[in-house]
Amino acid sequence: TILLLRAGAKADVLYVENGSSVGLPIVIAHLFLFLRTPLVVHFFEDEAWERARENGLTTKSLRDFATHPEGNLKVRFIVRLQKLLLRFSSAIITPTREMSESIVQSYHIRDNAVKVLASPLPRPEILPFTPFPKAGLDRYDTSWNKHVLALENILKHAQQK
Repeated sequence: TILLLRAGAKADVLYVENGSSVGLPIVIAHLFLFLRTPLVVHFFEDEAWERARENGLTTKSLRDFATHPEGNLKVRFIVRLQKLLLRFSSAIITPTREMSESIVQSYHIRDNAVKVLASPLPRPEILPFTPFPKAGLDRYDTSWNKHVLALENILKHAQQK
């Protein structure tokens, strides 16, 4: 948390990848920075829902779970932490419209704070004794360039708020 505070004091934006593991330190840092530094969360999976499903604590869909979470103490803590993190965010990036709608509905986040940004294509494997995947690598590079440009636009917009 202390290192995050030091880095955040000089940062233009705080960017968090799926924040449940760093949720508490980032919220503390964000509060100590007096909310001056915009907070952008890339929320690509609901950690509480994933844990509840893996441990057999729920069979609900993401949307149903987000509306009425169920699980043990740890899962409920993660839900609260995610809610806190998302409410403090200047912008939230999700990979799908379903995830975006789920966040808005269940965490009561304003709709204009959530942006859908699909994940870029995965990098094709370069294997011995197979033709070099030039076309696949070109598509990969193009998708990553588009992804980075869209991400930069989202970050710039968050800084202006």
